[in-house]
Amino acid sequence: NLDDRRFTVLLNTFKRPDLLKKAVAHYATCPDVAEIRVVWSEQTSPPTRDDEAGAFFGPKPSMVTYDSHPTTSIQNRFDPPVAGAKQISTTAVFNVDEDVRMPCAALSAGFKAWRANADVLVGYYPRTHVPDATGCGWRYVWDDLSLWRHGDFSIVLTKAAFMRTGYMSLYAQGLPTSARRFIDEHKNCEDIAMQILTAKVTGKPPVYVPVPTG
Repeated sequence: NLDDRRFTVLLNTFKRPDLLKKAVAHYATCPDVAEIRVVWSEQTSPPTRDDEAGAFFGPKPSMVTYDSHPTTSIQNRFDPPVAGAKQISTTAVFNVDEDVRMPCAALSAGFKAWRANADVLVGYYPRTHVPDATGCGWRYVWDDLSLWRHGDFSIVLTKAAFMRTGYMSLYAQGLPTSARRFIDEHKNCEDIAMQILTAKVTGKPPVYVPVPTG
C-alpha cells in the first residue's frame, strides 16, 4: 500500500548542480517528505554518494534516488519509474524545479490542501486563460497584476505542485502523441498539458495555495 501520510518530492533538474545540491539538502529536512526522486535527464551518469562528499544526496542519503532518462525531454518529470526500478512509495508527489525552495511550512500547508482535494493539482503558482482580442481563441495570463485583475485562475504550474502519483501514468498513457510532440519541439507547456489532462479527467479546477508569509 502507498503511504498517504507523507509525499515524494519529484525534483526536476538540468545542469544546475549547485541548485540541485541545495534543493536536495533543503527538502530532506521537511517532515512530510518520505523520499526525494531526482529527475536526471542529463545524458551522463547521475551523481553517486561518493561525489563531492555526498553533497548530491544531502543529509539523509537513503531518502534520495536518481532516476535516469534516455532523453532530455522536459516531459521526463512526469514519467513513472520504469519496470524493475524502485517504485514511488507515496500516494502524492510534489513536483518542483531545483530553483524553487518552498519552505517546509508551506509544503505542509500545501499537502494538507492536497489531502482535502486529492484528485486535482494543488500548487503555489497560479495562472489563467482568457479570451484573446479576436474572441476566437485564448490568451495565457501569467503576471500578477493581470491575475489580480481577472480575479480567478485555471492553472497551477507544476514547478511547485502536488498531484496523485497515478497521474504520472495518466500523462504517459493518456496525452495525445501530437501534444507530446508539440511540447518537445517547443520545450514548453508540459505543465499546461498536465493541467488540461487532469481537469478533463476530474471535471474540476486546480487548487491554489498561497505561500505563508511571516
